[in-house]
Amino acid sequence: MGAYSIKDLKKLGQEPARTHDGWYGKLVGRKISVYFTKFLLPLGITANQATLFSIGFGVAGSILLAFNKAGLSLLGIFLLQLWFVFDCVDGEIARVRNQSSINGLFLDLVGHCVVDPLTFICLAFAAYQGIPKVGIFALAFSASISMFINKQLDLGCQDSAIIEVYKKAIGKSNRSVPTVNTSINSKFSSSPRPSQLKNLLSYVLIKPFNYTIVVILVTAIVLITVFVPPLNNLRPFLYLTVLLFYGLLFPLLCVYHALRIVKREEIRNRYLQLFGNSSSHIGPA
Repeated sequence: MGAYSIKDLKKLGQEPARTHDGWYGKLVGRKISVYFTKFLLPLGITANQATLFSIGFGVAGSILLAFNKAGLSLLGIFLLQLWFVFDCVDGEIARVRNQSSINGLFLDLVGHCVVDPLTFICLAFAAYQGIPKVGIFALAFSASISMFINKQLDLGCQDSAIIEVYKKAIGKSNRSVPTVNTSINSKFSSSPRPSQLKNLLSYVLIKPFNYTIVVILVTAIVLITVFVPPLNNLRPFLYLTVLLFYGLLFPLLCVYHALRIVKREEIRNRYLQLFGNSSSHIGPA
């Protein structure tokens, strides 16, 4: 395993490009992760163990932020960056060793469901030390539960709906498999191309509601307030600003997200992509 070069590991572990990495993953995560992958492979670390390391870094980093101490906050944001990096490392190890599995994917999703909401709760504890208002925790709860629900709208809820339809299709029910016209004349598949303005508006309104952006904001707040001493006392107020933004607006995004899924029939279209548009195309493997 130690014979792999960085070039080899990039080819085996990072190609083709991961569409879910996002710009930060491509510019930062993947640039660093390959070196950790090279170091860990000869040690016999598995992909699932790397995922557990990732979750540990994320949980520890979030908790350290809660103390609102300069040194601990710096260590906290460093560990949160390692959380991002190791979120890339586990997949690279899995691809290099051919260890990709459903259990590994599940463990990775569990990590996001734990770490992402936890960060908001820990920010609330840090903000409370400078602004002792109980309402801060209400904002943190709103932001954290909304982030969790948004993740479920992307994954859990849609997959559960697909499974229920599939169970009916293989004989659990006499109801026929739902179908939809997938031609270019379909009501949903032939919708006009959004204007550039609409694309820009969608980007501005939706992209900030991403855990990567949250960590980047927190990292900037910690670095600025720690290395510019006169601003040190502003850290709780800046955390409160983050919590206000996400605590008030994230629930609205969840409502929009759910309505969008229903309007575009995304669940049905995903089902059709997986199983075809008639019951004769599906069945137990």
